[in-house]
Amino acid sequence: MARDGRPNAGTRAGARFAGQAHRRQRGRDVRRAAALPAGGAGHPDGRDSRPRRDRRSAAGDAGRYPAVRGRSRPRPACPARHPRRRGAPLVDAGGVVRVLYFSDGYGPHDHRFLAHLQASGLEVFFLRRQPGPVAESRPVPDGVRLLDPLDSGDGRRRRLGVALVDRLQAILDAVRPDVVHAGPVQRCAWLVAQTGFPRLATMSWGSDLLDEARFGLGRHLAREALARTAVFLGDCDAVRRSAIRFGVDPRRIVIFPWGVDLDRFRPSTSPETRRRLGWNGARVALCLRSWEPRYGVDTVLEAFLTAARDNPSLRLILAGDGPLRPWVIERVEASGLADRIWMPGYVAYDDLPTLYHTADVYVSASHCDGSSVSLLEALACGLPAFVSDIDGNREWVEPGENGELFAPGDAAGLARLLTAAATDHRAADLGRKGRAIAEARADWRRHAPQLVEAYAIALGGEL
Repeated sequence: MARDGRPNAGTRAGARFAGQAHRRQRGRDVRRAAALPAGGAGHPDGRDSRPRRDRRSAAGDAGRYPAVRGRSRPRPACPARHPRRRGAPLVDAGGVVRVLYFSDGYGPHDHRFLAHLQASGLEVFFLRRQPGPVAESRPVPDGVRLLDPLDSGDGRRRRLGVALVDRLQAILDAVRPDVVHAGPVQRCAWLVAQTGFPRLATMSWGSDLLDEARFGLGRHLAREALARTAVFLGDCDAVRRSAIRFGVDPRRIVIFPWGVDLDRFRPSTSPETRRRLGWNGARVALCLRSWEPRYGVDTVLEAFLTAARDNPSLRLILAGDGPLRPWVIERVEASGLADRIWMPGYVAYDDLPTLYHTADVYVSASHCDGSSVSLLEALACGLPAFVSDIDGNREWVEPGENGELFAPGDAAGLARLLTAAATDHRAADLGRKGRAIAEARADWRRHAPQLVEAYAIALGGEL
């Protein structure tokens, strides 16, 4: 403003710019209001007055959710674009011929599912979301067609998944699957949902719904994926309850424990390993969980160090690896008890029984879990289980019957259990009851056929 009260050139230019910005914003508000559905969802000043949980990114408002920026809304389900192939024979009660199995990587669970699907007479394509090291030493089962990873890691925004949708659409157009089996929920099933593929079998891996979907972006992605899910697969009642809270029709939920091979995982001993480690006569605890914060490996380690200082017979097998590795190594080396802890790293599937047969008790301090397969393997091998008191574990462990429970994060509570186990002679009795539970409820061969039954639901078969 000039001294005589008249606007100077800079002020006049600023006013013109402000007026242009106002007109542009007014135009956006009009377009946004026109794009909103009827029924009072719009706000007079252009804001969306619906509850936040009910909002969706309307045309002209794609920036509301960063995860879907660049695509105004998921593509509508389009059976015409993704038709079932004519003449596709069925397997058993309505199974399918062609399945695209879409997973985050390639681990022991993926190998088991792929092997069963191939053995069931289905035509199976395997798609990984990302390349890189895999946690499974066995090759992809014979007959399964391995596709190139979806995410080559060459895009700045690929971490949000948006840039992968078009690439996934091209794969769907080329493969023409009858059903897409996808999981985890946020990283894989959500991408399929964005393409509008109508026969999506979403499989939860436990933590994706029990942990990552509790709030924020993980919750939003889970809601969108499950809204487009034709059939939902989970491994425990806790996952089932979570899916229902997200609006999944209970009739379209198939729950079965992933189970174990009861012939491979059975009670036995491994004196050779104990002799090689110099642990004859010791009481050995075993933890096989990944070294991630959600799995509580820090709680297990602190509990062992506390108990072992007063119990020279205690030993720990801390298998696995993960982001907490630097802390774990430093903590073990500083404890002065490194000679009583064996850290073999990731263990191949064929070598797992040896670890169970070396141990006297299985421990897990996970903060969230479905039906942990390592817990089921331990029960099948006749080990008592000391596990955190969470929903997934309570479905398998009865305190005083086949193991004990302690509060999540309670290292002192787990230390007391390990101290008692050093002199407790009930281990054999607890182990027998655990084996009986595994035989009754955790037989993989009995549960695996439910996969094909779930695909029948996705294809519109009987509920």
